[in-house]
Amino acid sequence: MEPRHVAATNRRPPSTGVALLGAVLLATACGQPRAPSSAKEITAFSFLAANNGGVLAADVTANVTGTSIAATVPFGTSVSALKATYSTSGATVAVGATVQASGVTVNDFSSPVIYRVTAADGSTKDYTVTVALAPSTAKELTAFSFLAASNGGVLSADVTASITGTSIAATVPFGTSVSALKATFSTTGTSVTVGGTSQVSVTVGGTSQVSGVTANDFSSPVTYRVTAADGSTQDYTVTVAVAPSPAKEITAFSFLSANNGAVLTGDVTASISGTSITATVPFGTGVSALKATFSTTGASVAVGGTAQVSGVTANDFSAPVTYRVTAADGSTKDFTVTVAFAFGDGSDGALSVSATTTIDTTSTSVNGAAGGTSVVVSSASGLAAGQEVLLHQSQAASGAVGTYEFARVASVSGTTLTLMTALTSTYQTDSTHKAQLVVVPQFSSVSVGAGGVLTAPAWNGSTGGILVLDAQTAVTVSGSVTMDGRGYRGTQHASCGVHCDPGYAGESPLGLGSIGIAANGSGGGGGARGQDCGSGAGGGYGSAGAAGAAVVGGGACAIPGAAAAPGASDGAANLASALLFGSAGGEGGHDEDGGNAGPGGNGGGLGPGGNGGGLIFVRTASVVVSGGGLISSDGGSGGDGNSTICGGGGGMGGGGGGSGGAIRIVATSTASLGTAQVIATGGGGGACSGAGGNPGGAGGAGRIGILAGGVVSGSTTPAYDPE
Repeated sequence: MEPRHVAATNRRPPSTGVALLGAVLLATACGQPRAPSSAKEITAFSFLAANNGGVLAADVTANVTGTSIAATVPFGTSVSALKATYSTSGATVAVGATVQASGVTVNDFSSPVIYRVTAADGSTKDYTVTVALAPSTAKELTAFSFLAASNGGVLSADVTASITGTSIAATVPFGTSVSALKATFSTTGTSVTVGGTSQVSVTVGGTSQVSGVTANDFSSPVTYRVTAADGSTQDYTVTVAVAPSPAKEITAFSFLSANNGAVLTGDVTASISGTSITATVPFGTGVSALKATFSTTGASVAVGGTAQVSGVTANDFSAPVTYRVTAADGSTKDFTVTVAFAFGDGSDGALSVSATTTIDTTSTSVNGAAGGTSVVVSSASGLAAGQEVLLHQSQAASGAVGTYEFARVASVSGTTLTLMTALTSTYQTDSTHKAQLVVVPQFSSVSVGAGGVLTAPAWNGSTGGILVLDAQTAVTVSGSVTMDGRGYRGTQHASCGVHCDPGYAGESPLGLGSIGIAANGSGGGGGARGQDCGSGAGGGYGSAGAAGAAVVGGGACAIPGAAAAPGASDGAANLASALLFGSAGGEGGHDEDGGNAGPGGNGGGLGPGGNGGGLIFVRTASVVVSGGGLISSDGGSGGDGNSTICGGGGGMGGGGGGSGGAIRIVATSTASLGTAQVIATGGGGGACSGAGGNPGGAGGAGRIGILAGGVVSGSTTPAYDPE
C-alpha cells in the first residue's frame, strides 16, 4: 500500500520542543539509563526517648541550619552514648568510617560530631552536630548553718539549721547576738568563685551572699534568693530563734526584817557556795515561817510543788529546804538552803581586849508583865530600837528570882520600851524586888589577850553584876574574863560605938541581910557577938557556905557556942531558866571592946562579909580558853577583924567568904575550856583580930552551865552542868 502523504499546502512542520520531547520519550521507552541522584541532605535530626532509655525522659529535636545541627538536651544528660534518629535524602550516612543507622548507632556527643552524607551519585556533604546541655534549673539550698569559726566571739559552737521546703530555721544559744551572723550554706544553684572557693549566687535583698563571709541581721526573718543556672529563682525564708535561757541560778538569798515582822530585827544575808545556801540568824529566831528574798536567773522557783514568790512565800527552815529553779528552757537546778543559828548580829564589831575593859554599862531597873510586849524602865538613857536586851529578876523577897530572857527592842517612847516579842516571865522592881534590863553587846568576835581583863559593873543593889555578850563567831580567852566579887554584897556596920552586936548577914537573892547570926537564905549569917571572935558565915549558891566560928570563951556579952549560920545552897544546877549571883558572906561579930566595920578588911573593927561572884553569860559559836586564860566568877574573901579603929584590944570577928557566882556558856559549835580555867569558887573567911584564928566561914561554890552544839573539852571548877 502506498504511504499516505499530506499535501504540502495543508502541513505545518513540527516545532523543535515537541520534537525533542518526543525524542526523549522515545529514548526512555526504548530503555536508555538515567543519571544517579546527587541528593545528600539531612532533613531531620532528633534524639528519641524510646531509643535512649534511661538517658532521656523526652524526645529532643535538633535544629538543622545549613550544615549545622544543634540539639539541647536536659541538664545532667549523659551525652557519651546517644542514638540519633534522622532523615536524609542521601544514599548513606557515616560518622568517621562508621556507617550510621538511624535510631540505632551510638555516638559520643561530648564534642561536635561530623555526619557525612553520601549522595547516590557519590557526592558527599558534611553536617556538624553539636549537642549542648541545657542550663540547670536547680536552685535548692541543701544545707545551712552558722559556724563558730565564721562567727568568732559570737558563737562558741556550730549551729545547723533545719530546712523544710523553703523554710529554714536555726536556733542559736541564749544570749547570742544575731545582728551580724555569717551563714555557711550549700546549694544546687549556679556556682561562682570567690578567692578560689566555689560559692553560690545567692542574694539577700539584692546583696550577693558569700557563704561563710557575708553577714546579715537575723533579728527578723531573712529571705535568701537562690538563682539557678537557667536564671530561675527560688526564695528561702531563714528564721533564727534564740534558745530559751538555760540559766537557773540563785544569785542572792536573804531574810529581810521588813518581810519577817517580829521575827527578825535585822536583815540576814545568806552565803551561796555552789548549790549550797547558808544563812545564819540570831539565836532564838523562830524559823518555822521565814520569808526568803532571793534573786534568780531562772524562770521560776519552787519548794516542793509550791511556787515561790521572793519576799512573800514562807517556809519552815527547821530543816534544810530545797529550792528548785526552773530555767526558761525547762531545765532545773536544786539549791539546798540551811538556816543556822548564831548569837547577835555583829553590829558592835570585833572586840579585842588587851587591858581592863568594862562592858554592859547600859542597864536600868525594869518592870514588865509576862505576856506583854511593853516594859517600863527607870531610865531610857542609851536605849534604842533594834537593841538586844537581857531582862533579869536579880532579887525578890518573894516569888521567882533569877529568871531571865532575851528580847529585842522594837521602839522606845519615854521610859516605855516596846519589845518585838511578848515576855515569858514577869519582871518586878519595888522595895523588895529588883529587876534589871541590860543592853547586850553584839560582837562579831571577842579576843581577850594575855594581860587583858574583860569585866562589867558590880551589882549595886539595883543594877549591875552581869557580864553578858553575844559573839557571832568565837570567843577566845588567853587573858581574864572576870566577875569575881561582883555579885551580892557583904554588909558592914557604918559607925563606931557599937558594942556586943552581931554582924550583918550577907546579901542574897532575898535582899540585904539583917543583923544576926541567922542566914539570909543563901547569904551567910553575921558573926556572933561577944568576947571574942564571933566570925561571919560563908555565903552559898551551888553549895552551902561554911558556918562562922563560934565565940571563944564566955567573956562579956558573949553567947557561948553561938555561931553564924551558913548560907544555904540556892538555885538549880541547870542554868537554862534561872541565874543568880553568888551570895555574900556574913559580917564578923562585935566584941565587948566596941569597934565597927571599916571600909574593908583591916580597915575597921569587924571583918566585912565577902561579896559573891557575879554572873557571866557568853553566847557564841565557839569558845577557846587557852594558855593562862581564865573565865572566873569567884566569891570574895571575908575581911579580917581589926580593933585599931574605934576601940582597942582584940577579938573582932572576921567576915565570911562570898560564894561563887554563875557562869553560863552557850556555843553553837565547840567549847574548849582548858583545865580548871573556868571557875566559880567561894571566897575564904576572914581572921579574928588579934587572935588570928577562928576565921569566918568559907563561901560555897557557884554554878557553871555549858551548852554546846559540838564537842566540849576540858574541865571546870565546880564541874559544869551539861544542860
